[in-house]
Amino acid sequence: MLAKKNRLPVQEALLRHGRTVRKPAFTVKIFPALFPYARFGVVVGRRVAKSAVGRNKIRRMAFTAVQGVMAAWPVADYLVITHPAAAAYTAKQWHDELIPSSLN
Repeated sequence: MLAKKNRLPVQEALLRHGRTVRKPAFTVKIFPALFPYARFGVVVGRRVAKSAVGRNKIRRMAFTAVQGVMAAWPVADYLVITHPAAAAYTAKQWHDELIPSSLN
C-alpha cells in the first residue's frame, strides 16, 4: 500500500477538474499538484466487482502497480477510475498500463 502522504482523498478529487486519459480498463484524471509530491487515488465502482472483496483486490493491484513506478511519475494528483474490464486485469497488466509514458 502507498504511504498515507501519497494517497489522494477520492471525495476531494471528484470535485476537481483536470486532464483525462482513457484506457480500456480505466480512466486516469490528472490534476495540478497541491503538494510537492505525487498523490494517487483509485475508485472501483460496484459495476466493476459486486463484492467488496473483489473491489478491494482491484484497488490493491492498482496501488501496487503505481507503487512500483511512483518515482517516474511527474508531480501531480492522479485519480484512477476503473471500468468493468478492470476486473479481468492481472497485476502485470496493471503494471504495464499504468506507466507514465502511456498516459501522455
